[in-house]
Amino acid sequence: MLKQRTIRNRKNRLEKGLTLIEVMIVIAILGLLATVVVVNVVGQLDDAKVDVADAKLTQIQNAVTAYRIKNGSPNDLKQLLNPKRGTPLIKKEQDLLDPWDNEIIYKKGKRNSYTLISKGPDGQIGTEDDIKKEN
Repeated sequence: MLKQRTIRNRKNRLEKGLTLIEVMIVIAILGLLATVVVVNVVGQLDDAKVDVADAKLTQIQNAVTAYRIKNGSPNDLKQLLNPKRGTPLIKKEQDLLDPWDNEIIYKKGKRNSYTLISKGPDGQIGTEDDIKKEN
């Protein structure tokens, strides 16, 4: 009879909660899942910023084209904020920054050609991650 009570007491204690090892295993699994999610989300965020930079360069390219029709070629992108004639083609100076808060570079070429450059994630010009639009 005493032996049966002892067995029942052990069963009751085991059924009441989790052991330390079980809790540690659950925490380890949750940590692994969190790591996988964070790595995937951060990668998607970087890709999204590259897409935003490309779209912003296209927007500025269109504004430069509109400026050239009315005023001739701009010397720099800040002229899009205050054109000689017409309304501003870019609303605020913040619109002339890429998603990494670097200034978008405008380089004039020969015969009305130009290049718009975003320095990309590393913030350095002339590296592989630069984003360019040429006209």
